[in-house]
Amino acid sequence: MQTLDNEIKLNQIRQGVIVDAEGEAWFAGLEAAEQKSVLYQLNYICMQAGPTPADVLPAIERAGLKPTFTPCVMLQNGKLREASSRALQLPSAEYLKLFRLLMALFKIADQRRRELCGAHCRHWWHQDLSNEEILVSIREQH
Repeated sequence: MQTLDNEIKLNQIRQGVIVDAEGEAWFAGLEAAEQKSVLYQLNYICMQAGPTPADVLPAIERAGLKPTFTPCVMLQNGKLREASSRALQLPSAEYLKLFRLLMALFKIADQRRRELCGAHCRHWWHQDLSNEEILVSIREQH
């Protein structure tokens, strides 16, 4: 259940149901091992959204990070999936930067994916995650 709750929370942050500052505070309040677990989950759903190398610089800007920060440099160089997987091995001092970067990348990529889904999208993560009835339904089905 924890995994689903985290995935819902990450998608609520992506949708803006949870504002970025609140999402970052939630993440920062987790123990390092839980942060790492959330980063793995965020990386997975981010890569499922289909980011491209061209999305990295706008994500860095959106996240308010310096392009010279280690996670930013890593994602700007090499294949995106491999680079993001390597970034997951960074020390815990880099976790918040990586969280901000992956969340921004997720938002950019998923916006494009959502447009492809169209009006009849049935993905639970594209539903209105501010609606408690929808959240109950998601939890019951998954």
